[in-house]
Amino acid sequence: MKNKKTLYILIPAVLIIWGLIVYKIFSWSDDPGTDTLLPIAKKTLPVTDSVDKSVIHANYPDPFLKDKTYKASGTVPAGNKVANVANSDSKKTTVVVKTPPVAKWPKIRYDGLIINKNSGEKTGIIYINDKSKLIYQNSEINGLEIIHMTQDSVVIRLNDELRSFVRGASNL
Repeated sequence: MKNKKTLYILIPAVLIIWGLIVYKIFSWSDDPGTDTLLPIAKKTLPVTDSVDKSVIHANYPDPFLKDKTYKASGTVPAGNKVANVANSDSKKTTVVVKTPPVAKWPKIRYDGLIINKNSGEKTGIIYINDKSKLIYQNSEINGLEIIHMTQDSVVIRLNDELRSFVRGASNL
């Protein structure tokens, strides 16, 4: 009988406590004072139709072209770019920037690597202009020198330019 008496006291106490908690939650969200908005003063900003008249004064030597030679005038060899640079004295100076010849890379796709377990020799499969070729480490094919091969990439040199090709991806 003792357990029934405490049960009759505790169940209503628990229901009252949970009822108060639920009441507080719903009475807090139903408060009409929280829904009012404060008025915001609208301020219009003046619109001006002005042009930015900032000037860049580039009258300092280029730190990246510190050791390069410049030609002030004359003919420019083929393959070089010419840039007219305005000095601070408003005189134009012709600067010749030498550009290395750009190699024409064929369409290359690397398909993977096979390693011979007995000899350890690496054989790769590569597509050059959609034609399948077998390649070997430190070999040359169609003017392309194979520098390094791994399971997922190959490094190829063409005219002193190195490029890395990832397996399955094409360069074009």
